[in-house]
Amino acid sequence: MEDSLDKLYKNQSLIYKYVLYFVTIGCIVFFFPRGGKFKYEFQKGKPWQYENLYAPFDFSIKKTADEIAQEQQALQEQQVPYYTYDASAVTEVNQIYDDSFSQVFPSERYSNTQLRRLKGIGQDILNELYKNGIVDNTAAGNSSEYLYLVKNNEASRIRKDELYTVTQVDSVVQESLRNRRAGEYYSLFQDLFFNLVKPNVSYDAELSKKELEDEMSRISTTRGNVDEGILIIARGEVVEAENYTILNSLKAEFESEVWTANN
Repeated sequence: MEDSLDKLYKNQSLIYKYVLYFVTIGCIVFFFPRGGKFKYEFQKGKPWQYENLYAPFDFSIKKTADEIAQEQQALQEQQVPYYTYDASAVTEVNQIYDDSFSQVFPSERYSNTQLRRLKGIGQDILNELYKNGIVDNTAAGNSSEYLYLVKNNEASRIRKDELYTVTQVDSVVQESLRNRRAGEYYSLFQDLFFNLVKPNVSYDAELSKKELEDEMSRISTTRGNVDEGILIIARGEVVEAENYTILNSLKAEFESEVWTANN
């Protein structure tokens, strides 16, 4: 008997820990509600057949699938597309310009002063054309007025009409020569630029898609909250669009696997 009491005293701490453990588990199971079936049946356009329903806890109003789809569609339509500026193409164009200039304007026909002036005019035209770049006429993208131009790893928001197209090159050359009082050299510069100028800006489908996906991932699936104790719907009230959405949100909370502590 004395040995049994000694063993009991020695194991008292261990027994106490086991008892405390099982009591704690029991309290958690008893006091923390778990998800279950929502006990109300309802239909849109039909009267609420139960007593007044008040929010049993705070919960968020979930957006409908249509609401989320509309937001996604709006993002697609409003997206500002990304275009990439190819600086290496500009370097190549400038190199070809330097190599080809003397073939169109030979030193035998022009003085050094004229050559310096004409070459400077041509270089200024190229600088203007490639300031933001030349985009291919068939470049993709949506109907946005703006675009992000990625140049030297930096994206700048500009208007689409700040890019030149290949078909606009000729008018830029004409206007530049006219402003410099060098219109008589138009045909020569036209020959020089005909095979020289090329597009260096292209639509970046991969980056545009990635940015759109990032924006879509930030669309919230909820809109607003219902505070505990707020009347959701009164007996006999018709279940309409807004309270139908709120009821479905509450139902989803009930039928979730485990209520969070905020519930």
